[in-house]
Amino acid sequence: MSISKRRQLARRSVFVAAVWLVATSIGLGVAAKTSVGPVVLRFSKNHGVHVGDLVCFAGCYMSALLLTAKILRPGPQYEARRSASFLNPAASPPRCD
Repeated sequence: MSISKRRQLARRSVFVAAVWLVATSIGLGVAAKTSVGPVVLRFSKNHGVHVGDLVCFAGCYMSALLLTAKILRPGPQYEARRSASFLNPAASPPRCD
């Protein structure tokens, strides 16, 4: 693996970690300040998980999942190789019919 690919992989890994950290921070921040909906799980007399907290975490984590997929999506070099192999059957692996 070349140095530039390693750097790109490291950069993408940092971005993915940051995305999930931000999503978790937003979810915890909303959960700490709101009490929307009935309590789903009670920890103590004053603490518990509300339905609104679960909805917020679902939205944050869905957004984080989509951003992670976008960050980790193969680059244009992969797409060029894939389309070239699609157009040239001799370059693609043999089919098992």
